[in-house]
Amino acid sequence: MADIVVNGVRLSYHEWPGSGPTLLCVHGISANCRAWDCWAEQLTPAYRVIALDLRGRGGSDKPPAYPVEVHRDLGCYPRDLDAVIDALGLEAIHLLGHSLGAMIGVVFAATYPQRVRKLILVDGGHDLRPDVTAAIRPALDRLGVTFASVRDYLARMQALPFFSGTWNRYLDCYFRYDVESRPDGSVCSRVSRAAVETDAATWLSRSLASFYRQITAPTLILQAPAGLLTDSDCILSREEGEQLAAAIPGARLVTVAGVNHYTILLAHNPEVIDEVQRFLAA
Repeated sequence: MADIVVNGVRLSYHEWPGSGPTLLCVHGISANCRAWDCWAEQLTPAYRVIALDLRGRGGSDKPPAYPVEVHRDLGCYPRDLDAVIDALGLEAIHLLGHSLGAMIGVVFAATYPQRVRKLILVDGGHDLRPDVTAAIRPALDRLGVTFASVRDYLARMQALPFFSGTWNRYLDCYFRYDVESRPDGSVCSRVSRAAVETDAATWLSRSLASFYRQITAPTLILQAPAGLLTDSDCILSREEGEQLAAAIPGARLVTVAGVNHYTILLAHNPEVIDEVQRFLAA
């Protein structure tokens, strides 16, 4: 782990060294940089992988929200990414975003086209249906809650329906990184509930349609077809994925069988990595 200060805020990031081009990875709304561990292990050392903790998450600062007008124009996180690329001494990167990170990726690639060589949207980047909030609610319910111990916290996470039968070392590491310990042994999530609520009120309720045609980077869209609470409540449906691919010039959609919104990233899926490697190498 390392820290970098941009726009007056300290952001934490994890780096997996590699000799090739830099992949900058952006996580979901209540996630953290360790969501990318599984992918990074398989993409290095051919690539240098850097995964950020967005402000309000993980080890990054939890400042008051951006001014309302900055959030309203969706410029907040793209400004941070632009400053991060500068601070790392880079001109351009391959940008990977999952969920909210994919939405950020859409806006960033449209706003700073010279910064993005290739764009990968992982189960996100589209306008969200009303039922999506209900599907991700169990993962958000941990925010602001005190758990008696790390063990109790992990047991609660393992019991979530979308992790049934899929718990692995990546999920374990991801959630252990998520917690902050207190002197009495109790723990709570390090994700700022205020940051998530602000993002839900802006990013998750905003249409991204005006940004799609401005994207010039080759784009790969990966869709996870499995539902979270039901068989059909996937975050990005096949139809939505096709619409997104048609809206972004030259984009290609790949559906990854047998995975949901979380396990497409936090479980070992050779098909996913093969697609990513082919796309980046082309």
